[in-house]
Amino acid sequence: MGDILAEDKKKLDSLLKGGSSGIEPLVFEQSYDIEYVMSHGQDSPFFVGLAFGKLLGTRCKACHYSYATPKSFCVNCGGRCSWVEVPGSGKIHTFTLCHFGSEAFLKETPYLLILVEFEGFNTLFLSRLKGVDPATAGLKLIGTKVEAKFNPALKDKLDFMRKRKIDYKRTESLSPEEKELIKKMEIKVSDLWFEPA
Repeated sequence: MGDILAEDKKKLDSLLKGGSSGIEPLVFEQSYDIEYVMSHGQDSPFFVGLAFGKLLGTRCKACHYSYATPKSFCVNCGGRCSWVEVPGSGKIHTFTLCHFGSEAFLKETPYLLILVEFEGFNTLFLSRLKGVDPATAGLKLIGTKVEAKFNPALKDKLDFMRKRKIDYKRTESLSPEEKELIKKMEIKVSDLWFEPA
């Protein structure tokens, strides 16, 4: 066993006996690419709303609990929810600095994830914060007013998806170029972010 591994073994043994770890973080590089078919299903109105610069949430028809996110049924009372427009601005409730993310965000790391409070809504909305240097992020961000920003290409993406009826169960028949084009044209949550107001 090498010197470094022997040292890690000692630290691990110490940890298991109630001592402090002292084990250095393991850091490794890994790439990944996953291809899958996803339907937005009952949440489709949310994504269509993004294409038109609108943030949609839901409100329970029975107890009027308001969600800043799509819900079919109220988790509070079980009632049916209907679609409502969420204000385009809110304030930061909390944030976290991300040094790693899903493949869609890897090139943007480090980045800030925020939970946004909207007036008249009972729940928060998770999104990215742009326009702020992650290295300078601090408690002063909490309470900062923010505005929703939308990818200007969203209408083109929606138009592309609606015009091109693709049998996603048969994607093996598509050329690599067609698959790449479809990937670029999908409407994703990454097409929405917030910036300081």
